[in-house]
Amino acid sequence: MRADINGMQTRWFDKGAGRTLLCLHPLGQSAEFHAGLADALGAGWRVVSYDQRGHGAAAGQPVRDWAQLVEDAEAAVAQLDGPVHLAGFSMGGAVAADLAARLPGRFASLTLAATPSEGSALFASRACAVAHGGIAGIEAETVQRWFGASTDEAAIARARAALHRLTPEGFDAAWRAFATFAGYGAVTRPWPATLVLSFGDDLSTPPAVLDHIAATLEGAGVAVQRANVDGAGHMGLLEQPQAVATEITAFIEGMT
Repeated sequence: MRADINGMQTRWFDKGAGRTLLCLHPLGQSAEFHAGLADALGAGWRVVSYDQRGHGAAAGQPVRDWAQLVEDAEAAVAQLDGPVHLAGFSMGGAVAADLAARLPGRFASLTLAATPSEGSALFASRACAVAHGGIAGIEAETVQRWFGASTDEAAIARARAALHRLTPEGFDAAWRAFATFAGYGAVTRPWPATLVLSFGDDLSTPPAVLDHIAATLEGAGVAVQRANVDGAGHMGLLEQPQAVATEITAFIEGMT
């Protein structure tokens, strides 16, 4: 369905009933990225997401800066009642981390999947779709970084389709914003119990990066659970939604 979030016209994904899990998608994808997770979680779960600024139905509304992505997420949370579990994948994980710092006490749990420990100049250098004449010019490199040697053609096709819904300007703006993510210096109290999830074949944020995030959070006194899903790359949720659902379910049920 259509939604207005922080003045952005976008699409709102809302499936199932039960415990609410708000999911934030990676750069280059859209709310539909989480459809497989919703199916895998099944009964007892409500999976909610939206197309972030510059993506999907909001492709024509490029992000201004990093703070705007976090403000959008805050506006989305305001539309949800009761306890909310929060999950973010790649760029969405970084947004989720800053959102948890911005709204201490609001989330029942946090899942950070395939996300970096901070932004970097490397991210800004990926803002080159306009220079390459469009999304097609950056597609091969992007898909290789996402999937490596994977032969999961269905997952790759879904990722490609979402990527092609972006505008070059929106793609570049998202990378420039992502480059300014400050990392985990803003851990506040109370910070939710956190699942830190990696994918074994991830070329962008390999397991060692998630190990570092977990250690940083643990050093700040956060209750952390560390998990890894083998046989999947950076877009591991598209490749192994059931494995991701199993890890999230075990984590959240283990909290009670």
